[in-house]
Amino acid sequence: IEFVLAKDIDKTKIENIFGSTDLFGKARVLATENLFSGPKNKTRDEIIETIVKLLPSESEGYFVDWEEKELSKAEITKLGKNAIIKNLKLPNVLFSFLDGIAPGNVKENLQMFHEVLENSEPHSVFSMIIRQIRLLLLACDDELDSLAPWQAEKIKNQSKLFTKEKLITIFKQLLEIDYREKTSQSPFDIAGELDLLLTDI
Repeated sequence: IEFVLAKDIDKTKIENIFGSTDLFGKARVLATENLFSGPKNKTRDEIIETIVKLLPSESEGYFVDWEEKELSKAEITKLGKNAIIKNLKLPNVLFSFLDGIAPGNVKENLQMFHEVLENSEPHSVFSMIIRQIRLLLLACDDELDSLAPWQAEKIKNQSKLFTKEKLITIFKQLLEIDYREKTSQSPFDIAGELDLLLTDI
């Protein structure tokens, strides 16, 4: 599996991923996110055409794209008749929670977190928190080209509430939580770990 940022996908990368064969017969996977969310242009359309054209048979290769928005009929058509589209809508309260994460906002952070847990699985919320902190870190370096302009602006405004050092610390804490969970070294479940993290923010 090769994850490539949407802004970095080009014909050469596609050819390298799908043009080579695996000695063990494993399928090659090109994964990205928000390929359709950036500005519409000829280059993006050519990239999508190249992926559809070079994508090997199902047993040899896959292309996976995660989008924050619902694809239009025209965009789905571009992916070809073999594309599988799954609409996995997340509750609005989850995005309100993620957008509201900020220093000195402990009570609100915890309250929203527990509202989210009423309808969402704790590990999926954990993944979304990791993604949000990663985006906030990218915003510090003005590296949000893969997001739609309105999304990038929202993330930039939120990132200004943190120092870069604080975001790096939070990201390291998330890494430690992930390690403890995977090695059964945590005395708490994932929700308990996140409670402590949000209290520390």
